[in-house]
Amino acid sequence: MKWEVHPMVIRIFILLLIIITTEIESKDLFPSWRKSLENFNYQLPEELYDKYKEFGYDGAGYFKDSKGIYIRKTRFPNEEINYAIGIRNQKDKFLSDSVFLIFLFNNEELRMITTKGLYTKIDDYSFTGMDYRFGRSYEFIDGNLVKISCLDKGTNFSQPIEISKKEYCGEIIHLDAQGNISNVTDSKNPCSYICNSRYMPYSQPGFYYTTVDQLKLRQSPSSKSDVIMSLPLDTKVQVIEDTFKAERLSPYVNGNWVKVILEDGKEGFLYGFYLRFEKEPNLNLILQKAEEWKKTKNKK
Repeated sequence: MKWEVHPMVIRIFILLLIIITTEIESKDLFPSWRKSLENFNYQLPEELYDKYKEFGYDGAGYFKDSKGIYIRKTRFPNEEINYAIGIRNQKDKFLSDSVFLIFLFNNEELRMITTKGLYTKIDDYSFTGMDYRFGRSYEFIDGNLVKISCLDKGTNFSQPIEISKKEYCGEIIHLDAQGNISNVTDSKNPCSYICNSRYMPYSQPGFYYTTVDQLKLRQSPSSKSDVIMSLPLDTKVQVIEDTFKAERLSPYVNGNWVKVILEDGKEGFLYGFYLRFEKEPNLNLILQKAEEWKKTKNKK
């Protein structure tokens, strides 16, 4: 007897297989994303995961009170990146609503941390709504930090692909699997801004280190507040809470004031832009080692 399977049955079977496969892949990805972000002390809420599943694993957003987080599929030319997770401080009135700290993934693997905004060009709306990357950037392979750089973007473009393309400016620091400096190269493209530490939308409670010397501990969350004391570089502090009160100290320095407690019990407020989470790469130390490496190679 010859058995025949009705075409409708085949289509239903294929559809179920796609749904099951998609669900398994998405359930496997979300915990990996969460683990990667926790190394920088950012959490992905369960509510975001619920929405992500509800919307068919295609993308979702969590915009509540002070925090804004999104997940979405994304593509960049000649880069193995397919997912983006963006984070911002909803109460920050100094930055455009389009500016996010973004974590870029190839499936479950973290590939880059940088900042994104919407590209604008005076009197030309051809690229309206297109994202571009800028600012201090970290690139990873197999969980290892392999490159630290700054990204910039010009203004004279004719093709959309030029907007999303990764464009380095200034020096590029290359690291090996052990975290040692392996090379320092010049992008031959000067930065149009001062590229310093990464953009931090907010700071979750936890232990952090100061990234500049003589960082002022103040009595209230304002640069005009009285100074309690000054803290040396790499002082360990415990962030109790983020006030979500943003202040712009210069065109290139924008951050929140956070309430902290020191190891000796003193409490006060620090400018969160100059803090790094305890598991985050020590940018100042890496920059220092890069300068030492250049001296050994007789590079200026």
